[in-house]
Amino acid sequence: SKRPDAPPDLYHLVYRPLHLSTWMSRLLPDFRRRPTIQTIPATADEGPMQANLFFADQIVAQSEYGLQRIQRAGITDVLRIPPGIATNEWSSLAHQQEYWKNRLQLDPRRPVLLFPGHYGSGQGADILTAALPDVLRMHPGTQVLFACRLRTREDRRLEIQTKKLLASQGLADYVHHYNTVTDMRPLIGASDIVLLPLQTMRDKVDIPITLLEAMAAGKPFIISDIPPMNELVHRSELETDHPPGLHVQPGDHPGLSSAINKLLDSPKLRRQMGDAGLKTVRSQYEIRSVAQRYKKLYNRLLT
Repeated sequence: SKRPDAPPDLYHLVYRPLHLSTWMSRLLPDFRRRPTIQTIPATADEGPMQANLFFADQIVAQSEYGLQRIQRAGITDVLRIPPGIATNEWSSLAHQQEYWKNRLQLDPRRPVLLFPGHYGSGQGADILTAALPDVLRMHPGTQVLFACRLRTREDRRLEIQTKKLLASQGLADYVHHYNTVTDMRPLIGASDIVLLPLQTMRDKVDIPITLLEAMAAGKPFIISDIPPMNELVHRSELETDHPPGLHVQPGDHPGLSSAINKLLDSPKLRRQMGDAGLKTVRSQYEIRSVAQRYKKLYNRLLT
């Protein structure tokens, strides 16, 4: 075995391709002497992607959309290796819903919607807020969890504004707000549907890990039909009888409320989508399989 202070044999960088980070990486002399890998987790930023953002011996995209964007920039040798999660750590949540609802002091007889997002333009909180009156009219007593980490003062202002709007509509008693959440298991475990109606994927990872965790827990989701996040629906449809969730047009709050009501109306459909999501995660995003693909790549670069 190597000494703890021995130099590495290979460098593996995981970061969004920005000019500054690439420029700084190019200055490190060891990166020119040893094999390097760049895994690009976020590729949905606006504007053209440029070839000078990439310098490693092997470029890895985490989505089909990312792979194609990088190839269009002139980088031909690109692999697609998706993100991975430990599926078994989440799959048990599918059978613990009543337990987690009780732990969170929620009514176990009522459905729970989870929004694991952010406040701010394009982040989806305002779209969900606009959709909720129709959802609560059709399904009284539905409980809604906003799990939104407050990153800035503006986020705090938007949270207060959202609470006031919900209170003015008589919905405040049905909505619970969480800020910093160190463990998403209780919230995902208690939920019936996970919602991420983004209007933009800018500054977002291509495949949101929270959605993979929800799928592994057997929870159906509703997302916006924007790439690369929508690959979770479109690619899954190729190998499962049901998609793991629904997608709506970005910014379409009537469409979002209609999709939520459709799933709330049918526990059977929710179960079918939850089963499809777990199947998809196990076949495409299981961490052990992802690790094996990277191991194979490491060995190839080191021989």
